[in-house]
Amino acid sequence: MDWLLDCTWDAQIDFKEHRIEYDGHEEYAYLEAAACASWEKCKECYNLADDSAAYYAAQVLLPDKKWWWLHQRFESNENKKYWL
Repeated sequence: MDWLLDCTWDAQIDFKEHRIEYDGHEEYAYLEAAACASWEKCKECYNLADDSAAYYAAQVLLPDKKWWWLHQRFESNENKKYWL
C-alpha cells in the first residue's frame, strides 16, 4: 500500500511537469488528472487500511520489514506508541 501511494504521487508530479513542459500536448493534462484521481483513491484506501489490524499484521509478516515497519510508523504517534 505504501509503495502504491508513493508511485501514484510520483506519477501525479511527473505528469504535471510534463503538462507544463509540453504545453500544446493535451494528453498530459488527461494523464495528470488520471494520476491525481488514482492518488486520491489510494490515499482514501490507505486511510482505511490504517484502521485495520490486518494491514499491520501483513507488514510485520513481510520478511524484509518485520517489526522495523511498526517502530517507524508508531514512534511518533502517541495514540499507537503503546502498542509497541
